[in-house]
Amino acid sequence: MPAVAGEEETGAFVFPEFLNEFDGIFASARVTDFLALKNFKFFRLYDDMPSLYMSKQSVPLSLKLKGRVMCSLIKEFGARQNETIDGIRVFHGNNWIPIHPSSEEPVINLYAEASSKEVANRLSESMLKKSYPRT
Repeated sequence: MPAVAGEEETGAFVFPEFLNEFDGIFASARVTDFLALKNFKFFRLYDDMPSLYMSKQSVPLSLKLKGRVMCSLIKEFGARQNETIDGIRVFHGNNWIPIHPSSEEPVINLYAEASSKEVANRLSESMLKKSYPRT
């Protein structure tokens, strides 16, 4: 199934049926349109959003090893991970760590997302302590 939309850590959205690039004005129009169709006020959307905190870490890794490392992480976290779209997402209760190999740099990015900054930092630090091959 083709993607309807995509987003990245900066909050930028892509709507490929319109333009295969980030477009903040179009994204704002789509959100406004959705809220209007549902007769939903923007301030209610904001009030209902949970507070999430992110801790981003990057693991330097040669381009030739990214696939091997990602496969080993999938094996290691198979029971706690159930999403493998554009990387893997490891769940820790109500918190999670998306692990995404960069398509532009020789790194794997870890984005720990949690209900507090302290938990997000602890999750990303625990993942960084893993021994990743570097050559």
